[in-house]
Parts: sequence; structure tokens; C-alpha cells
Amino acid sequence: RGSGIDMTILVKKIDLGAEPAYADVIMSLGDPTIFSKTNSRTLNPTRNPTLRPTTQPKANPTKTPPEQPTEQPTMQPTMQPSMKPTVQPTKETNGNELETTFEYDLGSGGSMFTVEAKQNILITSLAINSNSRGAGEVKIYTREGGYSGHVNSSDGWELIYDNPSAMHYRRGQATELGDFEQGVRIAKGMSQSFFVSSSKGLVYKSGDQENSPFTSDQSLSILEGIGTDESFSDTIHTPRVWSGIIRYEVGPSETCGDLVCDLYEDSESCPMDCADKELQTAFEVSVGSSGTMFTVEALRDMHVSSFVVNAKSRGEGEMKVFTRMGDYRGHGQSSDGWVGNQPSWGISEMLYSLVAEPSNHSSLHPRMAYCTPKAQKKALNL
Repeated sequence: RGSGIDMTILVKKIDLGAEPAYADVIMSLGDPTIFSKTNSRTLNPTRNPTLRPTTQPKANPTKTPPEQPTEQPTMQPTMQPSMKPTVQPTKETNGNELETTFEYDLGSGGSMFTVEAKQNILITSLAINSNSRGAGEVKIYTREGGYSGHVNSSDGWELIYDNPSAMHYRRGQATELGDFEQGVRIAKGMSQSFFVSSSKGLVYKSGDQENSPFTSDQSLSILEGIGTDESFSDTIHTPRVWSGIIRYEVGPSETCGDLVCDLYEDSESCPMDCADKELQTAFEVSVGSSGTMFTVEALRDMHVSSFVVNAKSRGEGEMKVFTRMGDYRGHGQSSDGWVGNQPSWGISEMLYSLVAEPSNHSSLHPRMAYCTPKAQKKALNL
């Protein structure tokens, strides 16, 4: 009293119903601003944030991120990966590829087209343009030459890819099928046809002229083909441009004559390297019997055309030769699964077992003659 200093009274609470009644007040002399300090936070963030971050987090952070990201990335990555990764991983390729188009205006269950090779090539995989997403069956057949006259029958076609649960992606996006178990070889100057089908359907675009080149590079040309059903049938939609990607490797171009039958050569394109080959075991003997079994492992496609044997005695006698796929062990006491009397045996990069039963008790140490057939990728049914 009489100091000349202002006194401020802040009434926080008055309770007249209490016994005794009371009031909760704060009195201040000379500094009323202390009453403006509060522990409550603003309901909405300020439009212009502080230059330095606050030491305590906000009670109610913003619900949406800012329209403009920060100029610098965070120094620490997130501990958990994204819950929504990319739809399809990037396909890594070490070879070459040729794409037709992923534009489409038509579709069906299958598509046939022909590839012409400008160099020796090995087709390793395809990517397709599916009609709908999800798991579905994809089959790919191939045959030498064109498909004309072979649309409604599987005769002469070889099934090279069969996946009952291939994951299909949306139209206009490549559906990767992965590498073939065995690539398709096409010699320089030759053609190869393909039939691709999917239970999810394929989309493609209409063409201008069937069997005319749609796209080419330095190694191959992809011709316009036809649309058809999911299986071999008389249904033909022509002309159609198969929509997809061919991935391939390029083989050596001038190796014929080096006496090595390369993967891209065969007995027709290079007979001096690949025809009339033979492999001999030994003609030294110490024991013998009336028959012998052994296994041949092919490092590439081949045909066994003849044998020269080491007989125990001279003169005429009956000779029988049987063969089966795989190992002979476990099959030595029964003829089940063994076949014989074939002019030649096709061996397609796998094991084949042979058994000889000469009536004149030969000790069979064979010299085997063989040749490498052109684009033979399927063994004979022996």
C-alpha cells in the first residue's frame, strides 16, 4: 500500500458450495505477463515453423506430409521396408533382346509367329503381354520353319515351357516368364515358329501382312503372325502382331571347319564338324559275358547311329540292342521301359542307358558312331 506498484489478482477457481467456501487466486505485483504463460499447446501447427527444432514433440502432429519434401534426405533409413513394393522386379539381362510392341487393341487365348535368324542365336526366354492379372497357365511350343499348315495340331511342335501358375501382370506391362530350361537354337538363315498361349489371355495389335517383318535388329526378325485359341485349333485371326520381348544370345558365326561341333552347328549346317563322329572305349579285354549295360551322358543333342562291338567269337549270331532314358540301375532284371530295334537313338542332353545281348557271347567294348542333328532338342521315343 502506497508503493505505487500495480497489483494483479488472477482468480483460478471459486467454490461457494464447499464448507467453508473458498477462492483460489494468484496475486502479482508489477508483472502481469506471468499469467500468459501456459502449459497448453496450440491445436494447429504454425504456418512458419521455428528455425530450430523443438526439444519436445508436438502432442498433435500434422496428419499429412508437406507438399514439398526436405532438401536433404534423412540420415537414418527406415527400420522396416515398404509395405507396398514395386509390382514387378526389374529383369536383369546379360544377352540381347528384341521387343515388338506392348500396344494392343485385340486379344485371344494364343498367338503364333515366326522368327528369322540373321546370325546363329539361342533364344533363352520370352516376355508376354497378358490380358488380365493373376496366376495362370502359360505354354510355349516351337517348331522349325513356319507354322502354316500346323495351326490345328500339336504334331511336330515341341513344348519348351509349361508353367501352370505363372504370375501375369496388367495389360501393357511385360509379364516375365523366366529362362527356358533349354534354349531354342536357330542357325543363321533359318526360321523358327512359336505358339504362345495363356489361360489369362494375350493381347496384341492388328498387323498389316502376315509373315512380313514387324521388327528387326542385327540378329533376328520377328514376323507378323496370327491370333488363335489357347490350344491348337482352326481358329485364326490374321494378321496379328505378337506383343512381347524375345531374349537371346548370339553364337559364333564362322567356326565351321575347326573340327569342333559347336552348340550352334549341326550335321546339316556343318557336316565336317558334326557328322560321322565316333567315340571309342577300349578293345582290351579280360572278362566277358552274354550281355552288358552302360550309360551315355550327352553334353549336347545327338543321335547314336551305330555300334562296333568286340565279339568273343567269330561267326554269325543275333545281336539285340535296347535303350532307356536315364540310368539302368534298378532295371536290369526286367524289359519294362526298355525299347529297341530303332535305326538311331536320339539323346537330348541327358542320360541314356544301353544294353546289348549278343547270342555269340561278345564282350561289348563299343565304338559308338554319332552325329549332332539340326536343332534336335527332343529325344526319340525309343
